Amino acid sequence: MEKSRSDKELVSQIKSVNRKISDQALREIYLSNVSIVEQYILKNGGSKEDAADVYQDAVMVFYNMTREGRFEGKSSISTFIYAVSKNIWLKKMRHIVRQQTLSNSEFDRLPLEGTTRKEIDLLSIVKDALAEMGNDCKQLLTFFYFEKLSMNEIMKTFGLGSAQAAKNKKLRCVKKMMQLFKERGITKEKVFG
Repeated sequence: MEKSRSDKELVSQIKSVNRKISDQALREIYLSNVSIVEQYILKNGGSKEDAADVYQDAVMVFYNMTREGRFEGKSSISTFIYAVSKNIWLKKMRHIVRQQTLSNSEFDRLPLEGTTRKEIDLLSIVKDALAEMGNDCKQLLTFFYFEKLSMNEIMKTFGLGSAQAAKNKKLRCVKKMMQLFKERGITKEKVFG
């Protein structure tokens, strides 16, 4: 079995004009890092196919930066590829979250059968407050209160470290919404009956 090469050697070989040497180095890097990225993607709501796509993109980012002389080696190759993979996955998750968040027109189409006038007024107040909030809070509160996602699901969707971190973020968002209500002269009694 061939002894694995140092990061410095691998970077040098990827920069090589000899395509065979460059390809061998890339293959070694690819095979030595794939499982850790796959574990991360699977743990954070992705599939094996998602993991393969993200990993391929991350390796290509590393390869292109190395060939262009932009990979500085301040971290190990493994750490760099893992971080790039994580960023790519989080960006994809944020994109999915944005697509799934209720837009104003979708919010307006929520079923109102059996809903009292007071509840309709409250929905309107909440809708207006959500429109003024940042995207993260708007998405988190929509997921929790309207789509009934659990804290664990919210944690994964937002890439948070724990369900407790998701609860803390939700609490900050609720406080922010209550502050918006206060600024508009909307009392707790009007909101909560």
